[in-house]
Amino acid sequence: MRSVTMLQLFPLILLSSGLMNHVIMMPIVLQYGERDSWIGVLLSAAYLLIWVPLIVFVSRRTKQQRITDYVQGRTGKLGSALFKAFLFFYLAVFAYVTLFNTITWTTSTYMQLTPNAIIALPYLILCGLAAYYGIRSIVFTAGILLPIVIALGFLVGIGNYHIKDYSLLLPLFEKGYGDMFVASFLVMCGFAELIFILFIQHHARTKLKTGYLFVLAFLLFGLALGPLVGAITIFGIEEAERLKYPAFSQWRVLELGQYLTRLDFFSIFQWLAGAFTRQAIGLYIAVDLLGAKTKKSRLVLILSLTFLLWLTIFIPLDEPTFIVYLSRFYMPFSLFSAVLIILWLFLVSLKKRKKHKRIERGKQTHEATH
Repeated sequence: MRSVTMLQLFPLILLSSGLMNHVIMMPIVLQYGERDSWIGVLLSAAYLLIWVPLIVFVSRRTKQQRITDYVQGRTGKLGSALFKAFLFFYLAVFAYVTLFNTITWTTSTYMQLTPNAIIALPYLILCGLAAYYGIRSIVFTAGILLPIVIALGFLVGIGNYHIKDYSLLLPLFEKGYGDMFVASFLVMCGFAELIFILFIQHHARTKLKTGYLFVLAFLLFGLALGPLVGAITIFGIEEAERLKYPAFSQWRVLELGQYLTRLDFFSIFQWLAGAFTRQAIGLYIAVDLLGAKTKKSRLVLILSLTFLLWLTIFIPLDEPTFIVYLSRFYMPFSLFSAVLIILWLFLVSLKKRKKHKRIERGKQTHEATH
């Protein structure tokens, strides 16, 4: 049932992908792009000029159907099974990255003595409950959380303005143009998550418009650029590169007057709002992909997936290795997967069009002979 509007889906995408662009991606972009990383973000905007119209085009070709049903209707059960398997693997990697990053950040900043498994359990239960109650509960929760997250973002940006030194953004291209292009590629990997709008488009009763999606893309662009520039201008490029969580560290230096200091607890709300939305929508799409029809089957699937996700906490992976995994595997994999899904849907839509034309030509020939 199409129970929400397309605009109501945008806060969900903004919180989910915003966590990637705003938090997860930033230390990697700083590490590889160094001082030229903010220019790389600007360059990546050109990618959005292609990516956004492409997503809208595919959405219109599919007529905002469930994309798995669309693929099955045009490629048969085998093509649909392959598509679902690939999409499920993409969602599994997506969910694991979100969970591991959130839990390791929690235990390394403000809950150092609490075991990872203990922190992950209530967090996953909450995300599972949101996924069980459906897209409306996730969308409306995101609609409530987003204005608060945005207000806090302006607070930390404006509050730290007096300690920012914008001369630290220069000089550029000291090591050539390579760092800029690497940073641009990494940011493009984050922007690729705009494709999630296609996974939930069948819930919207209004159409996806190009202008609205460009606004959403511009906001994600701002989430990538603003904190990155803030980290460089506050800490300098050498210190910013050494920080594990530059966005979090900007809250630690925020002071409002003489007595209001150590406001970094606000960043906990920001991070968990994005992580909760990201994890919940990933679970919901996975259950929807597996074709759960009844409430009982949905509950069983959500409990099973939540338990499997919880078990991944016990994988012996340290944080430095995880950062390498993010930069060398997950981010290129995310971009490759998004491009492959778009290309798959595009080719499927062309196949239908050619078949339709052959039928029309056959009808015209038949009518001409009679």
